[in-house]
Amino acid sequence: APTAQRLSELSAAYRAVAPLDSANLAPALAGTPWLILHASSDRAVPAALGDELWELLGRPERQVVSGGHEWIFLT
Repeated sequence: APTAQRLSELSAAYRAVAPLDSANLAPALAGTPWLILHASSDRAVPAALGDELWELLGRPERQVVSGGHEWIFLT
């Protein structure tokens, strides 16, 4: 399994060549009204990445659903 350091390096390398990655776009979207629907136990898109995006957007309004993204789509 990769170390936390290695994952961080890989993420930084990806974002350096992916200008449309949400982390790269967040500064341009800061101040825009947002409602984040966050699945706290999602495995398809790790919930920690949703937390990161929420932080990068300046902590806009957010509704957290226990479970995966499927619960958001079903409700």
